[in-house]
Amino acid sequence: MLWAMLLPLPILGQALGSNCFPIWQGFSHQWGYNHRINRLGDWVENVSEGDSCTIKGTHSAASGSGADVLDFTQYLTTVHSDLVETRSGVVTFSLSGKEGEYVAEIQTGEAQFLAASDSTTAYEVLLNGFDLCTANGAKADKIQSLDMAIDSVWRERGSQIVHFRIKAALKFSCSSPECEPLNQIVDYRLRLFWTAVGGQGFASVRSTFGSGRAWEKSDTAAGPPLLARVAMLGDAHYAKATVGITGLHLQLDGEHHFRVLEAIVRPQQFAKGLMMVQVGMYFEQNHPGMYAAYKEHYAGGLKPPAKWAVKSKAGNMAWEMDLSLLQFEDAAFEPEKRSGEIDWKTSHRHQTNADGEAAENVGMFR
Repeated sequence: MLWAMLLPLPILGQALGSNCFPIWQGFSHQWGYNHRINRLGDWVENVSEGDSCTIKGTHSAASGSGADVLDFTQYLTTVHSDLVETRSGVVTFSLSGKEGEYVAEIQTGEAQFLAASDSTTAYEVLLNGFDLCTANGAKADKIQSLDMAIDSVWRERGSQIVHFRIKAALKFSCSSPECEPLNQIVDYRLRLFWTAVGGQGFASVRSTFGSGRAWEKSDTAAGPPLLARVAMLGDAHYAKATVGITGLHLQLDGEHHFRVLEAIVRPQQFAKGLMMVQVGMYFEQNHPGMYAAYKEHYAGGLKPPAKWAVKSKAGNMAWEMDLSLLQFEDAAFEPEKRSGEIDWKTSHRHQTNADGEAAENVGMFR
């Protein structure tokens, strides 16, 4: 993939208010039937003040034109450690182009650490989630590829600044009847949330894992498969460890409506430098019972769409997740998850603006 380099102003991270911080570990996003993407996101933020530890979790969802209810689960681990400093921030991308073409952007960010000038201090910058939303009144499109990653982290010698490069790209289209055939504009705003971690009692090791799946026009899969169990090798010197995400990459064989999207990492066991992890991404375009399930779910309520509007199409997908093994000399971890729903209301065959609280579900972890 070719990445278009822009030269924005540096993005400075803000210091967090306590010795606790969240590590985002993915999400599950499931509609009743399949849709284009009007809005899609999941992210966590540290909103602690003083000695408190409060994490804010948000999931966002909006369909292209059909009303539906979105069920979600978000995953994270809250880390407590006095051995590291943390900074956090958000980078906003404007991904505007033409249907069927890759739209890409690269930005650089900065995080200022008190101990950054010490050569023995280690650093890592992680994704803490994302929020993708149609922009400037543009239509919702169908997904073909989506990439986001923090691929490089470096320190400016003799200063307190840690730099990182953050990348985003997508390829979306819509050639089905619900989209105007002459409207080829793709226009999305993508916010990428990040957390930087640094300290002398800390180290990180990166790895990438991936796989794929194919499906038929009538997808008879029983549902999201069990997560793959993989190993990440670190340093036996460190007593505690968890895992964060530095990149997500999804590639489909063509444009697709989607019903389910998942990206999940769950640390299992860490001993003598070896971390066992459950990891996986899952994309579901259709399911044999999705139309019947939709009608049953809305019995006596919203009028379901015509059956022709629930699109089933064969295809295949490939995915990769970039992970970082985060090792600490001393730390405490709280693996957490939160489930909920977003009741997205819209007039049939009419797209609703998704850039607002109606497309968000917010919860607190304390």
